Amino acid sequence: MPKYNWLYILFNALFGGLFFYQKLDLIFLGIVPALIYSIVDRWLYTKNLDGRHITFGFLSPIALAVVLWLFFSLISESRPPFTSEEAIALATSGEDTISSNFPKGKDKWSGNIEGFNVSRKTSARKIGDDQYLVTFTETLEKGYVNGTYSVSYIVNRNSVSLHSEGGKSPPYYKNKASKNGAPHSYSPQY
Repeated sequence: MPKYNWLYILFNALFGGLFFYQKLDLIFLGIVPALIYSIVDRWLYTKNLDGRHITFGFLSPIALAVVLWLFFSLISESRPPFTSEEAIALATSGEDTISSNFPKGKDKWSGNIEGFNVSRKTSARKIGDDQYLVTFTETLEKGYVNGTYSVSYIVNRNSVSLHSEGGKSPPYYKNKASKNGAPHSYSPQY
């Protein structure tokens, strides 16, 4: 039907709107892309199909994608840098975890837990672009018993991964786990 290109375009547009016939305001979401497709299809069909036009037909979507990518990257705001405070907040965000007991910032806490003099320190060190090594260090002392326990996490915007764990787990962690019905800690007690 070379004389009736307009009929081909009209049928494509109607079939594009067919999927959204139940919602009148959504019909245009099907009609407009189908209309654009059929106009481009008919334009390419009516032109001579020598190599020059075929190359244009293949390269135009790629060029459009590059132009749109450049446009949106220029108008988009860049993400603010990921800070050590955000890394610490992400690492301490869990509930009933060892890290949730530590200070929520680059800070130090001292107190008494089950007769132990305990000091907890949170620190963060940048190890890459938007990536930090967050370390939780706990020192304890009770008479002749003393020790240090530390846990380190690699933190980025989207994840927290255990990096290392050192020292002996404090006995009050094991006591807390057994009171809550949780399995015993694998680390030996003091």
